[in-house]
Amino acid sequence: MNLYVPYFGANDRLYALQDNGNSADKLGNFSVGNAGSRNSPVVNASDRVFITSDDGTIYALDGADPSTWGNSTNLNGVVWTEKMGGDSASTPALSADGSIAYVGSDDNKLYAFTDPASGFTLD
Repeated sequence: MNLYVPYFGANDRLYALQDNGNSADKLGNFSVGNAGSRNSPVVNASDRVFITSDDGTIYALDGADPSTWGNSTNLNGVVWTEKMGGDSASTPALSADGSIAYVGSDDNKLYAFTDPASGFTLD
């Protein structure tokens, strides 16, 4: 049976749940710390979970094993992280093939981050 793993954010934390039909189990959570997070996570085909924190940091987490997730100072389960030039409350948007995460920032710029798992790089 394939299980659906929903991800959702609440204040400063991202949660991963296992849907058991009539109940759910918490598989893990990731805290962005005091920065908070007011956006929705997105997931690509490489099972990367992307979320931004209000301080302008984007995180790419390993969605295959949310039990390994740590927090913004203990980067267990974080595949990569990058900082934008300004704060951000934007939900990342993915390119059609999921290889690029686009995120808007309060510095009036749009940032593009490539996921190394996709094998795609920007020149």
